[in-house]
Amino acid sequence: MRKIQCQNLAQLLMQLRFTPEKKRRKQLDAAEQLFGIIDKDKEYPFEFVCFRITGFHLKSDIDLPLVKGDELLEDLRIFITKLSGRLAQPVAELDEKVYTIEELAKTAGVSTKTLYRWRKRGLMARKYVFADGVKRLGFLQSTVDQFFGGNAALISQAKSFERLTVRQKQRIINEAAGLSATSHLSRHQIINKISAKLGKSHETIRYILLNYERANPERAVFKKSAGAIEPAQAVEIYRLYTQGCSIKELTERFERNRSSIYRIINQRRARALLAKKIEFVPSDDFFSDDAEERILAESAVDVEPDPHENLEPLKLAGGSISDYLQTLQDTPSLNREQELDLFRRYNYLKFLAYQHRTGTKPSAVSGTRLSRIEGYLAQSEHIQRTLIEANLRLVVSIARKHASRGDFARKVPVQTRRLSKATATSLEKIHHDLKAGETVDFVAVERAHGSLTQVIEDNLGERERYVILNRFGLVGSRIRKETKTLKQIGEDLGLTKERVRQIELIALQKLRQSLSSEEFELLTG
Repeated sequence: MRKIQCQNLAQLLMQLRFTPEKKRRKQLDAAEQLFGIIDKDKEYPFEFVCFRITGFHLKSDIDLPLVKGDELLEDLRIFITKLSGRLAQPVAELDEKVYTIEELAKTAGVSTKTLYRWRKRGLMARKYVFADGVKRLGFLQSTVDQFFGGNAALISQAKSFERLTVRQKQRIINEAAGLSATSHLSRHQIINKISAKLGKSHETIRYILLNYERANPERAVFKKSAGAIEPAQAVEIYRLYTQGCSIKELTERFERNRSSIYRIINQRRARALLAKKIEFVPSDDFFSDDAEERILAESAVDVEPDPHENLEPLKLAGGSISDYLQTLQDTPSLNREQELDLFRRYNYLKFLAYQHRTGTKPSAVSGTRLSRIEGYLAQSEHIQRTLIEANLRLVVSIARKHASRGDFARKVPVQTRRLSKATATSLEKIHHDLKAGETVDFVAVERAHGSLTQVIEDNLGERERYVILNRFGLVGSRIRKETKTLKQIGEDLGLTKERVRQIELIALQKLRQSLSSEEFELLTG
């Protein structure tokens, strides 16, 4: 038996060891009831799972990832088996019949393997102490009756496997061999085709062919596989696909069927997404029912990504600094409301991508899900680019301020220290247009510093104040003092580096809303 994959559910099982037996029996019943309502195609918060089993609301400062329905069903089945093993009752004490696996298989006219498949479909089993004193899985008569009553078609299909004649089985084998030799259909597609033609279940056809191949290894029904795909081939397939090579061309070139090619491509896409770092500022607003419709509604700012847009990092236009600076005059600017709207949408898109990526496994993921995640990330990157380009004017003004103090000269190679006459002229003109001769003086800085101190005191929590003051060196009367890294602050507060980053972003957003644009630029520029 495999282990429970959800660590939170595994930990809950361990904690239940200390619960009184009477309460554990109620929790076992509750776990079985929960199993019956889980939809394998949905995702569930662990808080919901914990409440349905224990009756208690889980209190945690950490946002726990959602659990996929199909994985939760498998984990619950193991959870129920292990918990019932600790509470195993002697069958002699029960008022109804308890079947062993072998007894139920004989009664139902199916194999024990079929019973294991039915357990995944909802046939509940617990551990009991049988007459020989050994704990075994058993099935209550009432549980069996309930499952059989709700799955009549499934039971009928399973029994039909046993009634096939030798002649019928041979026909199935011949049909499969013929389709394999004359088509490019996959094994799964061939079985489906025969199933539809003969009116037999997919599982019936699959087991007949599997048993035949085991008994006759020298007489393969299906064409010999090209073997496991080599890592280098998988990389090449994905590279060609991203360059526009069609699926048909890839199937012919690598002698694989369409499903294999798609599986390889999706695995590479999934691995790339799983390796990607997705960061966002969390908000309770993201969990409201109308969040997507409200937050992603059409904005006054055009943020629809162009499918042909190059999302490479910004480069100098034509390779010339002076030409690059000259283009900034045509860059549109954003007001505070537009920036906040875009920032909210950016974070929500990252949140959606993170949420849909949770639980993704390269070995079993749909192309539709991957496309949805990639779409969210593409939109968020476009918004990020919009925000960056809209703030290029501010970047130039800050650059000029540093250049006037000689900071660039200390940090860049000698050959790039001298600005060309054209570059210097462009920089001066743009700075004059944007700031209209405005200069930075210490009085203004101290005034802004005083405002910031008051804003921090009035609007930020204790942890947020500590992070901002130490992250940006705002302790004392001067603005720029010794700063601390995210890791150092995390060690001071007993938090992870990532959690400190989230607190910093939230605090900065509050400051951006509370300070004037001039004060914020002076303090962060």
